[in-house]
Amino acid sequence: MGIEDYLAKGEKILYRTKGRTTSLVCTDRRIIYSRDKAESFKDVDYASISSIEWIRESKPALKKGGMLLFALGIATYLITNEVFFKNLAILSVFLAMLFFILYFALMHYKITFHTEKEEMTYDLRGAQAKDMLVEINKAVRRSR
Repeated sequence: MGIEDYLAKGEKILYRTKGRTTSLVCTDRRIIYSRDKAESFKDVDYASISSIEWIRESKPALKKGGMLLFALGIATYLITNEVFFKNLAILSVFLAMLFFILYFALMHYKITFHTEKEEMTYDLRGAQAKDMLVEINKAVRRSR
């Protein structure tokens, strides 16, 4: 059965995102959180949500490693006159840029919906994650 089978008459899907083992569907009335392997889902009416919390996360080791490689590459390039070390410095700066690109590429948002009884947390990934967070927040606030 698809998620559409669980929707009320006239209920519209606003956003849908899928993780490795979970899905998050936001309709014009509620949030539906499902686990694929368990073939089960939980839904929360927007009026039941007391607050929404979200944070941006990535791999801090990539940022630190990139900064270290960049500093090492620049310092090596400025200090030495040998061609081998100059080439090594350029490679180091190139790898640092790759680390920074990976840091931003692996960035994701974690959103938590708080109700009186529980919390539902979901990782949102992809280019539209932040836009989706803003729209979910608006939908929840409009329901009040």
